[in-house]
Amino acid sequence: MNKQFCAFNKDKVMVKNRLFKIFCYLLTGFFLIPSFLKGQNYELVWFENFSGSQLDLSSWTYEVNGNGGGNNELQYYTDRSDNVFLEDGKLIIQAKKENYLNKQYTSARIITQNKKFYKYGRIEARIKLPFGKGMWPAFWMLGGNIDNVGWPKCGEIDIMEMIGGTGNDNRIYGTAHWDNNGSHASYGGSKSLSSGKFADDFHLFAIEWTKNSIRWYLDGNQYHVIDITPAELQEFHQNYFIILNLAVGGNWPGSPDATTSFPQRMEVDYVSVYQDRSEFPNVTLTNPAAGNIIEPFSDIQISADASDPDGSILKVEFFQDDALLGVVEQPPYNILWEGIYPGCYNIKAKATDNSGNYRFSQMLNIKVGEHCIQAPYLGVPISVPGLIEAENYDIGGQGIAYNDSDPLINNGLQSGTQFRQSEGVDIQTSGEGGYNVGWIEDGEWLNYMISVKSSGIYSLIVRAATPNSGSKFRIEIDGQDLTGSVNILSTGGYQNWGTITRPGINLKYGDHVLKIIAEKGGFNLDNLTLRLDFPTSVKETELEMDNEIYVYPNPFNNQTKVIVNYSDSRPFDTKLVIYNGLGQQLHAEPITIYKGSNEFPIAMNYRMNSGIYFISIKFNSVNLVRKVMYLK
Repeated sequence: MNKQFCAFNKDKVMVKNRLFKIFCYLLTGFFLIPSFLKGQNYELVWFENFSGSQLDLSSWTYEVNGNGGGNNELQYYTDRSDNVFLEDGKLIIQAKKENYLNKQYTSARIITQNKKFYKYGRIEARIKLPFGKGMWPAFWMLGGNIDNVGWPKCGEIDIMEMIGGTGNDNRIYGTAHWDNNGSHASYGGSKSLSSGKFADDFHLFAIEWTKNSIRWYLDGNQYHVIDITPAELQEFHQNYFIILNLAVGGNWPGSPDATTSFPQRMEVDYVSVYQDRSEFPNVTLTNPAAGNIIEPFSDIQISADASDPDGSILKVEFFQDDALLGVVEQPPYNILWEGIYPGCYNIKAKATDNSGNYRFSQMLNIKVGEHCIQAPYLGVPISVPGLIEAENYDIGGQGIAYNDSDPLINNGLQSGTQFRQSEGVDIQTSGEGGYNVGWIEDGEWLNYMISVKSSGIYSLIVRAATPNSGSKFRIEIDGQDLTGSVNILSTGGYQNWGTITRPGINLKYGDHVLKIIAEKGGFNLDNLTLRLDFPTSVKETELEMDNEIYVYPNPFNNQTKVIVNYSDSRPFDTKLVIYNGLGQQLHAEPITIYKGSNEFPIAMNYRMNSGIYFISIKFNSVNLVRKVMYLK
């Protein structure tokens, strides 16, 4: 009853909620996973459920070529949305009959090479196959050393292949391939449905791979096995990556004929990998001690113990939530986390062994200072000048660190990535690498604690993407509008990234909160860079914070005044200087500043054009600068 319930909701109602999908997956998995797996020390190490609007490029790579796959296949593999896309929580690989780069057919092939790789375990996928003469869908694996040793020395495990056509649309094959003294060797089996064809419904295809054997399963029933203990089968004792593809034609299935209809689709509901916990490394955080309140701005040593039952530890990585803090490759496994700001943080370690197996430690919740307040995501403010990754917004939650229009609905899960999933901001894998914030709507905002290392005039450089016209944002620093509305021109797509540059940003040395506000949504945000163009101070650490200058009115048309609050009882002689937006000095006059409030009138030269100017007053080695707007 539970299987039917989940199948109805997923396949007919097309539920998009990722949590419900995982629940159904686990529920159906209870019925489909054979007793062999239930009795082992297995845990789920990867679950790809194809949520969101695009493929997770931190796990997958598109193969783009028309080389025939070594089998005289007829298709050209592309990364176009015509051939590979996500739909209703499923991966769709679509073969089309069309003329494309000297080929008559197009399709797609995706791989996890250099991103996800596994040695032993249960590897499975729930797939609905195409049908028809010339169709050749496959769910398979290749040895990770293929680029060094070639095929078949790398080894190949075909978890599922089907060659379409009358009499074949109901039969799948599972095969192992290896090198036998310079020749290709293989051993395979097959399984047929008792009725219907594989295009009628989804089916579960799996292998269970141990150091002794590989077993093939269809819907939980074993149909083939190979003993891999002989010395000549060493290809099957190394890391493998996963491949999903839909080929058209080739040596085995032959070419499509008049009975083959197009387009044909291979629909993948999910891919999952289990591995035996007994072969995983062990890792435990040993410092800092749980429950202690740590002094703000102190240095924190984070330590871990790590060991591996059947190999060696390759590395130990330390994280604050999902952000990498540091990597250690040799014991002792310690890092020093320096100058940490007040807030509550979640620390964990990840140990990886020489086989590529990994395990996370327990999550350690640490409190720096007495209260869980807004805090920088990496424990210290982001250094400026420098790069601000959009996904590294502050800790603090809805209404404090960010505003998301539907945080409880999305709960950080819409993206399908593994980054900050417990929060409400929509994060997805960026086509430029790493992550971006996506699905940005009107009125949403993000806060970033920054540390400006040098006062001066900066350029703001933003990487954004949108197929729309009219999206816009503004930047605030400590609640003050810094940029006004900034328009984003259409880039042609949500992963076609463009650059927006806004010069003339005046930043003062010290810690600040930068907020980006979506005045009009419909865009994705990858990162922001603050580039120092014109330094206005020499030794920012000598900045006398009690001395402040203001300009009022601002903007102005003919006259304004500079107000200087000065804390020292001794009069101070200096200069008031006006610069244009290029940093060129236009005017300078000597002034004397007395304790208290001082006012200096400014009359702009009638020959000056409307625009942005900068007024600077020097205190010892530090320039205090204010941006003004002159409206002629």
